[in-house]
Amino acid sequence: MESMTRPASYAVGLLHDIQPGQGLQTYLSGIDATLAPYGGSFLIHGGSPRVVEGSLPFGVIVIGFPDADGAQHWYDSPAYQQLAALRRTFAQGAVVLCRGEDAGHRALDILFSRGGGALMIHHVTEDGTRLVLDDLGEGDPVVLLHGWSLDRTCWEHQVPALRVCWRHLVPGALAVAAGTLLLVKLSNLVLPGQIDEQVAEYGLIGAVFVLSIWLMVLSAVLLGGTLLGAVLIQRRAQATEARAPVPGAEAAGPTGAHPTANTVP
Repeated sequence: MESMTRPASYAVGLLHDIQPGQGLQTYLSGIDATLAPYGGSFLIHGGSPRVVEGSLPFGVIVIGFPDADGAQHWYDSPAYQQLAALRRTFAQGAVVLCRGEDAGHRALDILFSRGGGALMIHHVTEDGTRLVLDDLGEGDPVVLLHGWSLDRTCWEHQVPALRVCWRHLVPGALAVAAGTLLLVKLSNLVLPGQIDEQVAEYGLIGAVFVLSIWLMVLSAVLLGGTLLGAVLIQRRAQATEARAPVPGAEAAGPTGAHPTANTVP
């Protein structure tokens, strides 16, 4: 451990029902040799843990490795896999491989995405509303809303463009707003009469039928506006890519061939 000040990856064993005997002795005698090529060493190995909350029905073993992939490489090695098969004959439990955090890690850092990926966070407000947050990086927050029957995936085409410029979302947002406004206007004119007519003929089931159709039309309007925005964004990206200079084109001649210098024999 003198050369490993802070492990970069860990192998954690949570074992129970350990049966003493020749198998356990053989396993303990051979595991150190499997760790050596990867710089692994025991940080916690049984002992007498003090349980301060809950219960601990298993023993805890923690092995640290200096490399981020050291734990995985050690576990996958033929030498340890041979021992692992032996371990399963005298002990039950789970083995977990995980990477360590940098020295500057803070608790709130877990809320931010890593490596460009998205971290989905579920949060329930006081009134029971479920919010889903995709943290995609730094910058000013933007709230994207959708209507009933849609989910967060309806924005998957707009989000990549939003990383570049939020103005790319304006056409789709305007289309959704215009379609929704037109639907509301038409609903005020048509919906009350349709509900009265269907209730008079079919009772309450008629009102449910009319409202179900209205909700489907609303979903279609929202989806149509979203898809329109996605198409416009894609065409904008294609146009931008077409205008981008081709590497080496500056050195090419009028016919696309590279000029050649005249040489004197």
